[in-house]
Amino acid sequence: MARLIGGAPFHGYRFAGKRFDCGDKAGFIEATIAFGLRHPTLGRRRARHRRPLRPRRADAVKIAMIGAGYVGLVSGACFSEFGVTVTCVDKDAEKIARLRGGEIPIFEPGLADLVARNAQAGRLAFASDLPAAVAGADAVFIAVGTPSRRGDGHADLTYVYAAAREIAHALTGYAVVVTKSTVPVGTGREVARIIHETNPQADFDVVSNPEFLREGSAINDFMRPDRIVIGAEGDRAQESDAPALSARSI
Repeated sequence: MARLIGGAPFHGYRFAGKRFDCGDKAGFIEATIAFGLRHPTLGRRRARHRRPLRPRRADAVKIAMIGAGYVGLVSGACFSEFGVTVTCVDKDAEKIARLRGGEIPIFEPGLADLVARNAQAGRLAFASDLPAAVAGADAVFIAVGTPSRRGDGHADLTYVYAAAREIAHALTGYAVVVTKSTVPVGTGREVARIIHETNPQADFDVVSNPEFLREGSAINDFMRPDRIVIGAEGDRAQESDAPALSARSI
């Protein structure tokens, strides 16, 4: 596992005893899902490693963002700003139609311009067809709602588990499935169990990457995070170079 570290002017993480420099801004974004996923290039500066790897271009990475609510829409728009191809999926056909028409269903300073710019560039799309968005994706983010249950106040994971089942049917190759919704400990293992049970042939790993976005400053929080929390167990998730998303590694 990796340990994130910080302190001016260094921001990065330690993995397997090595220290990797993420630089600032985009380099620290998401710490490139699952600890940079073996990429030695994580910021403005190239990290020194005995076996330098060639990072994939951001525009070669495809993401499916399941849920076009606050977290999903902001995260999807910000990822596309770094050159990643993103499809935001939502079951609400009316919401998708509005987004395609340039209407933003939430208020967040700068989001409308961000969405419009990347949609026009072809990097950001909106759809209701989950299988089409997930097919061939390098990373699938689960960013659906987890409302409080009536009675005990615990997070209702119905939508998370439903998304996991749909993702299981739609996977066409190896993908990292990332839980970004606010969920309790143990949810990742349950998501993995559901996917495997639904589609025993599915080739995937589950990674936890909760988001910390404040209303009114969500874009800045995503672009310049003060913390990154990532959890993964499988070596393949840590070593896969598919979803390496640092814009500074291009």
